[in-house]
Amino acid sequence: MDEPIVLEAPRLRWVLYAVGAFVVAGLAGSTAMALDNPGNAFLLLPALIAVFGVGFAVMALSPGRLRIESEGFAYTAPGRSGSYRWSDVARFGVYLAVSGENVGFDFASEYRGRRPRRLAADARGGFAASLPGTYGRDAHALADLLERRRISARTAP
Repeated sequence: MDEPIVLEAPRLRWVLYAVGAFVVAGLAGSTAMALDNPGNAFLLLPALIAVFGVGFAVMALSPGRLRIESEGFAYTAPGRSGSYRWSDVARFGVYLAVSGENVGFDFASEYRGRRPRRLAADARGGFAASLPGTYGRDAHALADLLERRRISARTAP
């Protein structure tokens, strides 16, 4: 049996989002104070942006992971998770997403579980589903790793 492989998503993106949100909150707060010195009506916007910054910082603590095992794979990401057996998947591939290349997959014809919305398949390069990210790996290398594991599991006695 192969040992499980656990890939962690890089935290840097969420840290940069948090820093950016705090910088924007500071700029918005400075502008609000300059425009409305005696009042604090404009401070709602910087406070809201700061809340987003805190949210991004929390997401940086647990940005997501992909666990690849002999029976299948499971992924987590902020606001999203899923797990599938190798027999649930027909193929893995790479498509070009807005944020760069990503890994998509199609379900096996016999799979009867939950599926993502059909309307969004075009946004996934025609794949039925996709991973939330590449977990710090090259998309082609990750798709190849997953495809090799899938084929190995389906041909194993």
